[in-house]
Amino acid sequence: MFFHLYTAECGTFYAIVLITAAVVADELLYFEREILEEGFRTSAATLRLLATKCRRAPGHEASTVRSNS
Repeated sequence: MFFHLYTAECGTFYAIVLITAAVVADELLYFEREILEEGFRTSAATLRLLATKCRRAPGHEASTVRSNS
């Protein structure tokens, strides 16, 4: 059935695939909201920590470009 839809009505097949992906993404975002929010908070904290370490790294100032004018 899916092969026939893919070969005979390719545009319809892609529309169904995109709609299905959107519905699944919407359901995951709705029902797994708390888990995703915690993951984003953890990722943001990790990125802030890495950015702080990069700023404090020795020789960081030497990597900036200076003009000779």
